[in-house]
Amino acid sequence: MNNVNAFHEPFPLTANLLEQLGMEIDKLIAQGVNEQTRLTERYPNVRITLCSEDEMGCREPYQSYGHYDLYLYAQQASGCLTLTHYPEASSGLVVALHE
Repeated sequence: MNNVNAFHEPFPLTANLLEQLGMEIDKLIAQGVNEQTRLTERYPNVRITLCSEDEMGCREPYQSYGHYDLYLYAQQASGCLTLTHYPEASSGLVVALHE
């Protein structure tokens, strides 16, 4: 049984994959797809959090695109999340929409 809502194991994020995802997500946002549910349906193996660029404060993004800033986060052994600039350490993305 193929369930879209089933848990999917994340796969390793690499610089090349992040570049590809970054451009694809920017195109989707330009087309009006800016809901977290639609992005996670499109990329079920990538953990994506959607927010406003204002919510990220003065933190430096991993990469900036036309419609959003991309941040990477890593999950620590304690379970806490932290922002990172290292793709190999990241476990998910923060898509911070430009206002």
